Amino acid sequence: MSILETCQLLGLSRWTIWRAIRVNELTAIKVGRRTILKRANLDKLFEQSQPLVTNKIKSASVQISIDDCYTLS
Repeated sequence: MSILETCQLLGLSRWTIWRAIRVNELTAIKVGRRTILKRANLDKLFEQSQPLVTNKIKSASVQISIDDCYTLS
């Protein structure tokens, strides 16, 4: 797949794809002037990924002091 096709598939920008290639999160090969990514490598990326776990903080348990906030005055 080309970089553009990968962007459309993943919903990411070209710069994000290039950064992932640079840090070896995605494997790409050069064919002439084109950069190609194997669809199988993209599928493996999704198989290996772990779901993100977010910690939800209950608003009742956290109290914010007015001194910790910004004001316009």
